[in-house]
Amino acid sequence: MSYILLLETSSSVCSVALCYGPDVIQCIESSQPNIHSSLLSVFIHEILKQSTITAKQLSAVAVSNGPGSYTGLRIGLSTAKGICYGADLPLIALDSLQVMAAWFKESTLTQIESNTLIIPLIDARRQEVYAGYYNTEIQPVKNPEAIILNEFSFQDFMQHHPCLFIGNGAEKTKSILKNHYNSRFFAHFTTSAYGMANLAWQMYRQQQFADVAYVEPFYLKEAHTTTPIKKII
Repeated sequence: MSYILLLETSSSVCSVALCYGPDVIQCIESSQPNIHSSLLSVFIHEILKQSTITAKQLSAVAVSNGPGSYTGLRIGLSTAKGICYGADLPLIALDSLQVMAAWFKESTLTQIESNTLIIPLIDARRQEVYAGYYNTEIQPVKNPEAIILNEFSFQDFMQHHPCLFIGNGAEKTKSILKNHYNSRFFAHFTTSAYGMANLAWQMYRQQQFADVAYVEPFYLKEAHTTTPIKKII
């Protein structure tokens, strides 16, 4: 078996876990806003200390690599890269939406029918969300996408499948879809490094590692930036 350090910073939750094989043995997290830069390294140090292992005893580092918060993704990936460089470890980059779907299935008490789709939604501001589409085996049925919501969004899926919309983009989606009969919404569901364990273990066993030197966050769409207006003197 192998120890894998799990970092989840793609949302407002800052979450660090340690798994031994596919089993989580420690997890520390906080949902306080804007604390990733100050607490991520503290959580990592604390979880290794509690588990009485060092970074060099890890087999890999896994990071939830987007889509999600631009700042959170940059902090998570740069921290993961630093550990990998320092301890000569492989890096596992996971899809944040797939992590959400996996954790929802693992943690929910909701009965999930076999033909159900789990659709994690990350709020991308205004009327836009990042959406992923997964079956009950947490396999993607469509590539993730950035969607500007309207009353026709997700209609093709809801006509043929019960759809579970999860995450902080679910509330505004619910208000637009008007409670379609084939939809259920879990707006208060939050992601966690716990949900990374099985996915990270599968990728570790299959040696599906990211290139530490060149991997970048998966933003799904570019950040909006503005150019300062020069003063005319």
